[in-house]
Amino acid sequence: MSAEEVGGYVRLLCHQWSKGGLPNDEERLGRMAGLIGSPCLRYVIAKLTLCEDGLLRHPRLERIRAENEAWRQKQADAGAKGAESRWKKGKPIGDPNGDPIGKPVATPLATPMANEWLPSPSPSPKEKAQGASTLSLSIEDQAHPFHVAFGLVLPESLQTLPCLEAVKTWIQHKQEHRHGYKPTGLRATLTKWANEFTSATLPAAIEHSMACNYAGVFHPNQPQKPSRKSKPDLSAMSEEERVKAIMKEAMQ
Repeated sequence: MSAEEVGGYVRLLCHQWSKGGLPNDEERLGRMAGLIGSPCLRYVIAKLTLCEDGLLRHPRLERIRAENEAWRQKQADAGAKGAESRWKKGKPIGDPNGDPIGKPVATPLATPMANEWLPSPSPSPKEKAQGASTLSLSIEDQAHPFHVAFGLVLPESLQTLPCLEAVKTWIQHKQEHRHGYKPTGLRATLTKWANEFTSATLPAAIEHSMACNYAGVFHPNQPQKPSRKSKPDLSAMSEEERVKAIMKEAMQ
């Protein structure tokens, strides 16, 4: 068979497989095979057999169809039989649903545990060295005249208006550089400042550290090299800000 004949022959077989048969019409077969007006068409049609229902079929293809359907049915029967044997395996042990639980199980178990694990009392305040006082996160402290943030107040040794203004300015400065404090970190920082500075030296130290772009607060007479800037948090930026940050980093 030529390439043209093979192509038309295969196309007719595909139509037969999907439709169950081919019309006994040479013109329609020519369109289906892509052989309209070709002398190869009659040669290809000759390989088909006219059946009792008036449709053309290739006998071998129908045998393959029957074998395929028989195999599929065999597999379906085997699957159903296997499922039935698995479900019927073993003897029933009573009502599978059983009786509903009238009383929740978690209640008697959770109550003793809750009584055993009572909340621990708050630790008693401890005096800090060099006048540093204990810091609190209570709501009442938010109305304190020296409230800083997160319910934290200035240590007693630093409770002056210049210190309060300087500390709030420093916190705002850190937030603008995307290095804002959280409650635990701010608590530790205030305690550290109370141990290292006095109410007279802290405002000048904060002003000096901001001017020098220090990561922390240092005495003016103890200059520190500016800390190396960490990479900005790109996930918190807009698309335009991310592009600018990446370009700036590449140019440095």
